Amino acid sequence: MQLADLLEERREEILRRWEERVCGELVDGEMPRAVLRDDLPDFLESTAASLRSGAVGAGVARAGEAHGRQRALAGADLRHVLREYGVLRDVVFELLEEADCPSQLEELRIFGAALTSAVGEAGSRVLEASEATLRATLESQQRREEAFRTLADSMSQHAWLAEPDGSIFWFNRRWYEYTGLTREASVGRGWLHALPPDTHVPAGWFGEASRRGEPWEETLSLRGSDGSYRRFLCRAAPVLGPDGRVLHWVGTNTDVEARLRTEEEREKAIALLDTLITTAPVGLAFLDRDFRYVRINRTLAAINGASVEAHLGRTLAEMRPDIADRIQPLLEEVLATGKPLLHLEFTEERPQAVGPQHRLVSIYPVADARGRIFAVGVLVVDITGRKHDEEVLRRTAEFRERFVGIVAHDLKTPLASIAAAAQLLQRQEGMPPAALQLAGRISATANRMGKMTSDLMDFTRVRLGGGIPIEWERCDLAALLRHVVEEAGAAWPDRRIDLDADGTAWGCWDSDRLAQVIANLLQNALAYSPAGSPVRVSLEHGAGLFRLLVCNRNVHGPIPPEKQALLFEPFRRAATATHRSEGLGLGLYIAREIVRAHHGAIEVRSTEEEGTTFVVTLPGDEAFEEQPTG
Repeated sequence: MQLADLLEERREEILRRWEERVCGELVDGEMPRAVLRDDLPDFLESTAASLRSGAVGAGVARAGEAHGRQRALAGADLRHVLREYGVLRDVVFELLEEADCPSQLEELRIFGAALTSAVGEAGSRVLEASEATLRATLESQQRREEAFRTLADSMSQHAWLAEPDGSIFWFNRRWYEYTGLTREASVGRGWLHALPPDTHVPAGWFGEASRRGEPWEETLSLRGSDGSYRRFLCRAAPVLGPDGRVLHWVGTNTDVEARLRTEEEREKAIALLDTLITTAPVGLAFLDRDFRYVRINRTLAAINGASVEAHLGRTLAEMRPDIADRIQPLLEEVLATGKPLLHLEFTEERPQAVGPQHRLVSIYPVADARGRIFAVGVLVVDITGRKHDEEVLRRTAEFRERFVGIVAHDLKTPLASIAAAAQLLQRQEGMPPAALQLAGRISATANRMGKMTSDLMDFTRVRLGGGIPIEWERCDLAALLRHVVEEAGAAWPDRRIDLDADGTAWGCWDSDRLAQVIANLLQNALAYSPAGSPVRVSLEHGAGLFRLLVCNRNVHGPIPPEKQALLFEPFRRAATATHRSEGLGLGLYIAREIVRAHHGAIEVRSTEEEGTTFVVTLPGDEAFEEQPTG
């Protein structure tokens, strides 16, 4: 049998045996039949044609080229392709031996040439594909390296790569920008030599952890190109090979100077706060939402009668059951509203204390950064001593005021006797002029002293809580006003007083006390106005109210607002009077108290345009229908 006939007639047998051997020797896993055979049938057909023609045809090369491309796409290498054609040759020779049909030398030569041509074309295609893959791999690796460098250079940290022994072979751009070192001074040297000068390296640097191939971190103080030092957290991790050995180290240096400084400042602030809380002379405590003590200082712990340690973790009700029912609702209110409660005064009886104990309590919400309230702070000030001092002062002031009232009361009778005697002397006939003048002076002085004692007695009544006594009666306020103005005109003959109070103004008042108010206001207006300026007095009525107005021009302009509120305080006397005041500075104070006793009000207005006006507002008959008249 000719070799060409064998290739054509036994083609399926050749392909079957070839498939079995190739699958058994070379192909990992199963490959579809059509993919495995690909262009091999064409090769056998072209080879048979070449044997008949006596020369290797172009179809052989085309079949080999197609077979090489397919194997390149399948990922086969040159060794694989050569082995496939070697298996084909062995199968063909086996079939020739089985058919006992020795081939002619020329046939074998042509068959070998065909194999060589196909192997060459297929191998070329595989090599081309391998070269393309290698080039793509190299280009991809180059792109990855460029991307890695770009990424590393854009990092805010220093990035570095080192050999297993710690010798640096790469730094990113941030390292050189910060240190000012050159690449030659950094790369290819051990860590200790690659660092900037004067760098403090902790003990064990690149030590036991690196020798075991484990990640590690240390904090370094690195000098920058400007000469300043900043702290960096140096972290390193190993890159291990398949056998577990360290191939190289990958590391970063992160600037932690700002964070460490912030932590240090926070620690200092916490230490200061802790010292303040612990040693503060006022009681301080923080309780969580279940009202358990989270923190308490020694002062408040002592007030509660237990140690600091005994409070922690325990509730307010457990530590202070005697006051929990009063304090806990306040804590709940602060938690619910988020608003503090300030300066709440509490009084409690403590078995170990002498007398009642007075506390001033403030409660504050404590919130986190998101504004969520997670605790309450309690501030307790012991004001027992202050309360005692206030009580002592109050009693002392009350004693003094009572003493002044008693003295004033006791002086009233002898002063009245002196005034009466002086008036009697003035009415005696035949008295020398000097004696009459002296008697008049005594009478005026006694009257002034009598007014002072009356003012002191009124002041004492008000201060001791009794108030100004009022004798209610029906009277005509207009007539009373005209009478007081007439008396003031007689006492101040060189001053002009303009009165606007025609008709009648009946009401239920104390006529003597209202006359005292009007006289005090007129005295004040005349004393603190220029000598040539008039004082205007008027009476208005409307809506069941009477308004009495006394207006004058001030010597030194309007009264400042901050001083207006002080005019009605006791013992207040201005230094700008045009006439020397002979009172105690109680006139306006007593006038205010008399008006208040009448359920009225008194106020002052002072402007550059209108001058100073005192306004007294009194309820009329409608407001006092049920008031007694005697």
